[in-house]
Amino acid sequence: MKHKKIAIIAIALAVGVAVGALGFYGILELSGKTIVSRTIVPSDAENGGKTQSANQSGLMELAVRAARFIKMRDFKSLSEMAHPTFGVYFCPGATVNLRNNKVFTQYEVSNFRDDENSYVWGVSTDTGVPIEMTAEEYFSRYVYDKDYANAPIIGVNYAARTGNSLENLSEAFPNAKFVDLCFPGTEANEYHDWGLLRLCFEEYKGMQRLTAVIHSEYTV
Repeated sequence: MKHKKIAIIAIALAVGVAVGALGFYGILELSGKTIVSRTIVPSDAENGGKTQSANQSGLMELAVRAARFIKMRDFKSLSEMAHPTFGVYFCPGATVNLRNNKVFTQYEVSNFRDDENSYVWGVSTDTGVPIEMTAEEYFSRYVYDKDYANAPIIGVNYAARTGNSLENLSEAFPNAKFVDLCFPGTEANEYHDWGLLRLCFEEYKGMQRLTAVIHSEYTV
């Protein structure tokens, strides 16, 4: 059964690449947890978007679009998704610390490409040392360290992968919805090389706006 599920995922991913479209997501059981694996979504998936499945598809599409902007370093487009009031928090680990994590306004996000200033984004979970980096350095290490726009596992309002860090998103952002873009890791590395990009959204004037970009990975 396990091999059958892996084959289904592989076929779905291959078809998705060939078609070049974002699509419906099938629910699978993996290691006893319910996750979402990528398949194809028709372009009209959000028509009649009052159903839960349509809303989930819309949120997934929004998250993948944001990941693509991050991948291309298209910060202007990314900033247009940012929450106009709250801005965007950047968290280098799964544990959100609103006091220590760096928050940027829409305008500041739009200028990341040309911003050569160093900022303290938080504290390293492994070493306890403050993370002081430029925006480009931070995005390369703590945002897009894997090709999350093409992540094989996607969780909607469900943690696709957790480590030993405190998961406190619901306390930090009680009104947020989130999408996990996850690479589960490889058997050769005992799955310690897993990585996850969690994109959080809150509603603003009827639209979901980006409020937090959270990175998670294996820690000792």
